[in-house]
Formats: sequence, C-alpha cells, structure tokens
Amino acid sequence: MSSLLGVWQSVPYLFSDLWSMLAGRPSEDRAAVDTSSLPYRGFLIFLAASSVAGLLSSFVRIQKIYAILGALFIPMLALVLLLLNSREDLVGSSHRNRLSTRLILTATLVLFLSFGMMEFGPWG
Repeated sequence: MSSLLGVWQSVPYLFSDLWSMLAGRPSEDRAAVDTSSLPYRGFLIFLAASSVAGLLSSFVRIQKIYAILGALFIPMLALVLLLLNSREDLVGSSHRNRLSTRLILTATLVLFLSFGMMEFGPWG
C-alpha cells in the first residue's frame, strides 16, 4: 500500500515540478507545485490509464517487471551518486564524494553487476 500511495502522491508532483523547470519558470515560482495544474492532473490520468492497461497482461508478468525495476533502483542510484557527486562543478569541492564513498558506491555497482552476471550471464 505504501508503494501505491508513494507513487500516486509523489511522481505526479515530481513530473509537474520537472515540467515547470523545463518551461523555464524561475525557482521562486516553483516552490509549491499546483496540484490542480494540467501537468499534475495529466500525469495522474496517465498513471490511471497505464494501470488499467496492465489488466491486459498477466499478473505474474507485471510482478516480474515491478521486481526487476525495483532491483535496478539501488545500482542506478549508486551510479548517479558516483557520477554526479564526483563532479566539483556540480556540488562544489566541500561536498564531493570522498574516497571511501566512491569505493562503497563502486563496490555496490560491482556487487549488483556480479549478481546480474550470475543470473543472466554465461554462468547462470
């Protein structure tokens, strides 16, 4: 239930914020997202329509896709943190990843890649 509520509450909010950012609105105007705006409501409609479209497929297949996408979250987060937080021009010199953080993030990527190779590679 928490996953469902989290998606239905946060993702349209993030999409609406991204939409206003891409439209070039200043950050002061983007402080509060209007939940009655067209981008917010449009994404809610998209979520509802895509959920209904899932009824055309088997439940087991949808569960498998959900599990795969969920399993990709941690390695993708590690990759994004490794790439973005290592750039001084983005986060400044005082907030860059330290060596220990880079090693942990790299180890996370290697661990997930090795699990993927064991499952789907020539050894799986």
